Amino acid sequence: MGRRDVKYLLRILLTAVLKCITVRWLKPDPPSYNGWIQKIWDIYQMEQITYSLRLQKSVFIKRWKPLLLLQESVHHCHRS
Repeated sequence: MGRRDVKYLLRILLTAVLKCITVRWLKPDPPSYNGWIQKIWDIYQMEQITYSLRLQKSVFIKRWKPLLLLQESVHHCHRS
């Protein structure tokens, strides 16, 4: 994974958290971790569709692979 792909994924993660903050801005409760994760997966699904339509599935997989591996390892730890 190249530096450009890392920056791309980091930008997506930061965009998701900023969206969560703006949605909860004037509410008494802070944004939740689960809300952030849900927003990331919403973006993931939109990106998956976009890259499929562009016939660039390999680029999509390369960019999202670190997050998918992390999610898989976290899911595995919770089951153990």
